[in-house]
Amino acid sequence: MKNTTLRLLSLLLALLMMLSVFCACADDTEEQPDDPDVPVEGDGEGEGNEGDGDDEGEIVYKASIPEGYTAGGEFTVYAYPEDIFVWKDFDWQNAGEITSDRINDAVFKRTSQVEEELDVTIGWFCGQSYADPAELKTAISTGEKAFDIANVTMLNHISMVQQGLLQEINGYGNIDLEAPWWDPNILNDLALMDMNFCLTGDIGTMYKRCIAVIIFNKEMLSDEGLESPYDLVTSNAWTVEEMVMMASDVSEDLDANDMYDDQDKYGMVYFSDVLCAMEIGCGVPYAQVVDGVPELTLNCVEAIDVLEAAAELLFDEQLSYNVTSHGQSEEVMWNMFMSNQALFYYGELHSAEDMRASEYNFGILPMPLYDEYQDGYHHTVNPNVAAVLVIPLTNEDAERTSYIIDSLGAASKNILTPAYYDINLKGVVSRDDESQVSLDIIIATLRYDMGYLYIGETGAMLRDLCNQRSDAFASAWASKESSMQTTIDDIVEAVMSKYD
Repeated sequence: MKNTTLRLLSLLLALLMMLSVFCACADDTEEQPDDPDVPVEGDGEGEGNEGDGDDEGEIVYKASIPEGYTAGGEFTVYAYPEDIFVWKDFDWQNAGEITSDRINDAVFKRTSQVEEELDVTIGWFCGQSYADPAELKTAISTGEKAFDIANVTMLNHISMVQQGLLQEINGYGNIDLEAPWWDPNILNDLALMDMNFCLTGDIGTMYKRCIAVIIFNKEMLSDEGLESPYDLVTSNAWTVEEMVMMASDVSEDLDANDMYDDQDKYGMVYFSDVLCAMEIGCGVPYAQVVDGVPELTLNCVEAIDVLEAAAELLFDEQLSYNVTSHGQSEEVMWNMFMSNQALFYYGELHSAEDMRASEYNFGILPMPLYDEYQDGYHHTVNPNVAAVLVIPLTNEDAERTSYIIDSLGAASKNILTPAYYDINLKGVVSRDDESQVSLDIIIATLRYDMGYLYIGETGAMLRDLCNQRSDAFASAWASKESSMQTTIDDIVEAVMSKYD
């Protein structure tokens, strides 16, 4: 009886071991979970970047900080204004306690965690204007060490680089620039002579809020019997041509007055910078870096092809409505879309956040491809408002700063990014799980094109063509080229003289 029992126990043990091996193999091939509370950016494969899973099996990211290290003292962030429409700070200031606001709570938890881990007090100063960080520039220029890191717009960042006010990041301390909480695209795209001056990633949401996207009306889609654009996205068939075809099927003169205005129904409502975003979305570079120096490349056949393809929709006043050319605000676009007067809405991700709070059924889409043979989706941020992380020249404590911002990045990947996904996916109507695929694509495929983000005339030229409904690309380029090149030359000369 004793031998039989031992044999049974041995068999049971063997079965349990086989089962554990099977489960481990199954885990190795399991796909990324759909729950946005699971970190979604990066692969977390860097040494010291990925810790143990939590009780639910989710990845927990950790910065590579020496055991027992403490930062001590205060660490001050220069942030966007405290109270301004849309572009107020969301990433640093908080109520100092847990509330019902998803982002506020995530910021509080993220910051509190790093403060406790590194024995540091993290504070913030909200500037008076995101368009002009005057307090920050004055502090740096006078040698005052008031701010350790800062959020500034993309355009302010390059202006401050030209003035020699920022630290060059590659040679600064030991920031783990390959960690999954930093966006590698910005480091690759904005490297000037192998130097970088700004970062984006999980540490903030302010740059994500201004990513150009397409939002679609699910109710109109159903009423018109159109194919789900989600299916087109996953099969790489979401193209400019498909968007134009779908939009062409829904336009209608609702009041039958033989005039198309904001009382009628359209395939798309949009701002005129849609053309800027579509060029990038279709893989057309405004500028490319050669031997560390940017060269203008927008004047090409591909750019004209995209303009002509987009013009079928954007330049037809019976198919689309341009609020910019009509001198109207986003509120008009919003009301038209929410009143089922538009199938597509070109805007930025912050619009989706606001829509989630309403009883409205919509979805989020990437910018369309030019054709199915394109190398992949591409997206851009609004250079006028996109917040990038910079380090003031006056902050010379590189080791301390590196450990703190890497710790903030890792904690943000665990806490802030999942919260940001939540507010874009959960709404009054329902949870839009299909939009998670789009969000993953959108945020992972940002293209930081110097020719668009640094040279205001390129975007202005395309916006003017859109407002005028003109395809005269060649003459428009000829009138701006000299000025554009001067802007590039000035940037390169300043970087070489200030940082070389």
